[in-house]
Amino acid sequence: MENKGKKARFIERLLAYFIDFVVVVILSTILSYPFTANSVENVQKISSEMDSLTEQFYSNEIDAKTYMLEAPSLSYELSKVQGATTLITIFIYIMYYIVFQFYNKGQTIGKKLLKIKVVSNNGDLTMNQLILRELLIYNILIAMIEVTLMSFNVGSFTYFYVVGTLEFIQIIFVLISVFMIMFSKNTRGLHDCIVKTDVVKI
Repeated sequence: MENKGKKARFIERLLAYFIDFVVVVILSTILSYPFTANSVENVQKISSEMDSLTEQFYSNEIDAKTYMLEAPSLSYELSKVQGATTLITIFIYIMYYIVFQFYNKGQTIGKKLLKIKVVSNNGDLTMNQLILRELLIYNILIAMIEVTLMSFNVGSFTYFYVVGTLEFIQIIFVLISVFMIMFSKNTRGLHDCIVKTDVVKI
């Protein structure tokens, strides 16, 4: 049965997204600090090296082959150093976007402030719907794959290309969803269509 509530506008969903993003960043920073305080210098050093390499590539100081030889190892090292942060971020995403939202009847803090919520088109919103919905639209699944690849020590090149490909697919998926929300009559994103949900005003 289709939900008959008034659909949330794109701007309302966007503002709610940014509020939730800030909440998640603050929580991740606070909770991960005790585990990452000693690695801040390492993160800054590797990030600086990665930025320098990228800048050299775009300014034609190095060719694509050199960049593709050096970038994977730097990216892999940076991910290893940030491993604790990634795990904590995954935990927060799951607790906030899935558990918290489910027990708050389809609302996060951002959605509550904007007076919108996620609803199911087939009765009550289920945990399974939220799990699939959030895995599709956020980078929770990619972060899980990153951690798994590092755990199995697959090597920098495999890690770089697998994660890079998944992130590219994620970007395309999100862009399609954004355009669908902005321009389709039912204002539903691709993720909403797949899991049969809507975002409506309350």
